[in-house]
Amino acid sequence: MTFGISEETVKRHLTNIFNKLGVGNRLELALFALNHNLLPPTSTTDVSR
Repeated sequence: MTFGISEETVKRHLTNIFNKLGVGNRLELALFALNHNLLPPTSTTDVSR
């Protein structure tokens, strides 16, 4: 079974997240995550092969 959501639903969810965190766009959201240590550690696996 496949589930899907519309583009408008994604936009609405992002807008709600932006408002709750006090950011204005995806870049600011990414910076917020970096500044608050919300991202998983980076992998040291070489994926260039």
